[in-house]
Amino acid sequence: MDPIGEHISRDKQKPMENQSHNIHQIIGPDDLARRVAQIAAQIQDDLPQGPITLVPILDGAFIFAADLARNFKDIPIELCFYKAKSYEGNQSGELTTYDPLLDPAKITGRNVLIVDDILDTGKTLSVLQDKLSQHAPQSLKTCVLLAKDHYRQGDLDIKADYIGFEIPDVFVVGYGLDFNGLYRNLPFIGEMT
Repeated sequence: MDPIGEHISRDKQKPMENQSHNIHQIIGPDDLARRVAQIAAQIQDDLPQGPITLVPILDGAFIFAADLARNFKDIPIELCFYKAKSYEGNQSGELTTYDPLLDPAKITGRNVLIVDDILDTGKTLSVLQDKLSQHAPQSLKTCVLLAKDHYRQGDLDIKADYIGFEIPDVFVVGYGLDFNGLYRNLPFIGEMT
């Protein structure tokens, strides 16, 4: 299966007004559930020996990681969270990382899967891959829910092993992604305008 996810174009949008922002749905709950199940099945095929240590990048990937974990039927998983922040409002900025929850014992000699919400600049995945590699995992893979269009164009040095959806270069919220802490609870991915 191609690691590039399904391509989402702007014509799939459904408008919705939410507080003071307009949010246009571009990926619905059913599409999210279907694609997460497909990714989990692909990961199980690729890493059948298990167990897998999932490393969700907080805060944005927590819903995606939970749904992904629930879809692993035949492989035991462990969780090891990592905290990172790279957005202020709707602008990508300096990457701030915190790792008080990172347990090297869950990384060393294990199959490790970094789970992130969105691949935009690639800074977060690059930093975390370097950090986790220092702990000698058996394997180290990356999984992102969303990748912006410039990913396919080769503009980034980092590549994700598993991608849910490819989206245009727009600001999105919902399903864990936020704008200043808001809209993480939306059951869909929406473009905020």
